[in-house]
Amino acid sequence: MPGHNMRRFEIPGSGAGDAHGRTGRPLSDGEAALWYRAPPEIDALMDRVRPEPDLADHLRRNGQAIGREHSYRRRAETVLAEPRIR
Repeated sequence: MPGHNMRRFEIPGSGAGDAHGRTGRPLSDGEAALWYRAPPEIDALMDRVRPEPDLADHLRRNGQAIGREHSYRRRAETVLAEPRIR
């Protein structure tokens, strides 16, 4: 997918950890989420986080802070502020 939809923000916004394909901003790898190149890498990511509760907490806190900035209200306001296509 070339962009982010609201699902990208619902997971971290709820306080859960997030692992996703390398889609770039706004959830940076190792700071607010963990990225993978292909689904077989997901198990290795989980093996990395499981023994490191501090890393998991760090990812959740940062992801949740970013997720708070992306509410449905804010998205709707952005869409409604765009000039109408005629």
